[in-house]
Amino acid sequence: MSVYRRGRTYWYKFRFGNRLIRVSAKTHSKTVAREAEKQHKRDLENGYNNISEDTRSQRVVTLRDAAKEYSTGYALRHTPKSVKYSNGCITHLVQHIGGKMIIEITDSVVEAYQLARMKEGAAGKTINEEVGELLRIMGDPGDVVRLKLKKAKKLRLRQRVDCGRALTCEEEHRILCAARSAKSPVIYPVIVLGLNTGMRDSEIRNLKWGQIDSFKQILTVGKSKTAAGSGRTIPLNTHLLHTLAVYKSWYESKLGLVQPDYFVFPGGKAAITIGQKQW
Repeated sequence: MSVYRRGRTYWYKFRFGNRLIRVSAKTHSKTVAREAEKQHKRDLENGYNNISEDTRSQRVVTLRDAAKEYSTGYALRHTPKSVKYSNGCITHLVQHIGGKMIIEITDSVVEAYQLARMKEGAAGKTINEEVGELLRIMGDPGDVVRLKLKKAKKLRLRQRVDCGRALTCEEEHRILCAARSAKSPVIYPVIVLGLNTGMRDSEIRNLKWGQIDSFKQILTVGKSKTAAGSGRTIPLNTHLLHTLAVYKSWYESKLGLVQPDYFVFPGGKAAITIGQKQW
């Protein structure tokens, strides 16, 4: 059944070019929802066959203007972090093709954009994200362009799968020396922790003292990027234990006795409240 009810509102779904289209009809009427589905199908078919029934005002909308409207709605539905990333993608899109009207952005234009960004040194993953944002901004015309690119196997660029390389002993030594001479007493223990545990940046930033067991010499990771990563335990070597002990003494000299729910490395632009004290 292509038209169905979710709560009090009707939705419809259908497949177009091997892609599932699922949209809310924003109506309580099943009849109206069916008509909306038919119109949506007709618009996609017309766009795919270069048959346009848009009004003049819709045809002359530039990507720059469409992106502004898209960003406003996006900011209401997503987290600040997602909004920041989306705006970063849009910045590059507007720089290259912001003056083009939506109907001017074809699969050839997208391919040219991909090439231009590659020449600028952007990674394949980054370009893929930007193109995805472009097609979402375009709406239905974007679906048509997506299908053409997918059919030509040009929708997504290859992404790097290498994990980089390990630091040499000399490089590691230079990093530690620089960290020791840093003004902030937080830098060195952070670097030592990262080098000796392989923890992700977010795992280190959200680390709390209650996750460190000096007696058992283990560290329990909190929430991680993956389910397998959350809650894993990491053994602590002698160097790391000593570094954390020294850092903890300095920490307590500033804030008093640490509590299990205190962040090990509090920071940020705003003052972070720890108990009744401020960092």
